[in-house]
Amino acid sequence: AAYYLAKLGHKVTVFEALPKTGGMMRYGIPVHRLPRDVIEREAADIQAVGVEIRTNARVDNAPALLGAGYDAVFVAVGTHKGVRLPLKGADLQGVLINTDLLRAVETGENMPVGERVVVLGGGNVALDCASVAKRLGAKEVRMACLEQYAAMTCTEEERTWAEEEGIEIHNG
Repeated sequence: AAYYLAKLGHKVTVFEALPKTGGMMRYGIPVHRLPRDVIEREAADIQAVGVEIRTNARVDNAPALLGAGYDAVFVAVGTHKGVRLPLKGADLQGVLINTDLLRAVETGENMPVGERVVVLGGGNVALDCASVAKRLGAKEVRMACLEQYAAMTCTEEERTWAEEEGIEIHNG
C-alpha cells in the first residue's frame, strides 16, 4: 500500500514495530523459503519511491497519528499472533505457538526443540515450523493434520519439500 500510495504522489511513512522491515515476510516465513536479500531489495524499492520506513516504531494509538499531522492511517498489522489450540496440555512447557517459533528463530533466539517434534496442522505455516524444527536439529519431525493428504491447505510444492526433508505427514 505504501509503495502505490507514494507512486500516486502521497507522502507515506511506514511504522514497523520490529527491528527490521518486512513484517510477516521476514518474521513469519523462514529464511530458507524467502531469502532476506529479497526482502531487503523490496524494502529498498519501496524507499526509492519516497516512502519513509521507521523500524522499532510501534504504534499503539492509530487515531493519535491523525492528531500528529497525518491525513490518513492504514493499518496493516499482519497475523503476528498465533493460536494456541484448545487441547489439554497445550499450555505445557515445550508446546510452542507457530508464529512465536518463527519470530524467535528470525530474531536469533535460542530455540531448543528437542529430538522429536510433532507439528499440528497441515498448512504452509505448519510446514514452515516443521522444516525449521529440522534445521534446529530435531531428528524426527512429524506433522498431524485433520485433512486428508489431497485436502491439506499447504501447497503441493511445500508438501513435497517437507517429505524430501524426511518430515512425516499423518493425515486424517
